[in-house]
Amino acid sequence: MDHDIVGLHRLCNKPLLFEDLIPTYGITTDGNFPEDHTLKDLFEKFKQLNSEIVSVLATKTEDWLDEKFDTSGFPPNWENKGIGKAFIMHFNHGITHTGQILEIRRMRGLDAWGF
Repeated sequence: MDHDIVGLHRLCNKPLLFEDLIPTYGITTDGNFPEDHTLKDLFEKFKQLNSEIVSVLATKTEDWLDEKFDTSGFPPNWENKGIGKAFIMHFNHGITHTGQILEIRRMRGLDAWGF
């Protein structure tokens, strides 16, 4: 998640984590789901964050995807990569974790899609 937050933060030029979530879900935290953040609360924050990202992206033109972005903190092979490459990485990263969650649920004897 670190690279997703750093990448999207740099691409959209705005903080992408709410102040009250940084101590739990920020870079270098373990990301354990705490009792003081309900799924409903997190989903509402996710929807708000998603709306903010979409509003920023709606102002961009297609050539924006070719622009370079600040890749400090990324692996060396990211130097001089364009914004489009960062989006591909972001979506691939998310899909990878989705698959991991499903496999972990199966290993624990749970339904893959159930709660």
